[in-house]
Parts: sequence; C-alpha cells; structure tokens
Amino acid sequence: MRLGKSGTWDDETASPGFVLENPAYAADPAGEKKYLMIYSGSCKGVTMRSLGIARTDDLRAAGAFDDPQG
Repeated sequence: MRLGKSGTWDDETASPGFVLENPAYAADPAGEKKYLMIYSGSCKGVTMRSLGIARTDDLRAAGAFDDPQG
C-alpha cells in the first residue's frame, strides 16, 4: 500500500487489511460504499499506530492506486 502524504498519520507505514463487504450497503446502497478495508499506519517520529477505513464500490481502483506511475 502506498504511504500517505508527508505530514499525515500514515506517512511512515501503511499496512493493508482484509477487504470485506460493507454490512450497511444492503440497507442503503445509495449512501454507502460496497466494500471496506481497515488498514493501519503510523507517522514519522511517533511509535504509535492508527487505524483507517478505505471504502469503494470498485475494487479495480486499487490497481490504479498501487501503480508506481500513478
């Protein structure tokens, strides 16, 4: 996973987690993204980690995000 922008909470490390279907999607498909991924990260100079949630309707978007040219 690509690291965050300099000065953000995930600019030192970013570790992906499992992708899962959003349980709220069935009840509100217009307002919710279909897939979720919980991931962790940390920033430079701090030894604690934080969690983030990535959301999407299109899993193919991950290929563009991970592209080193992109």
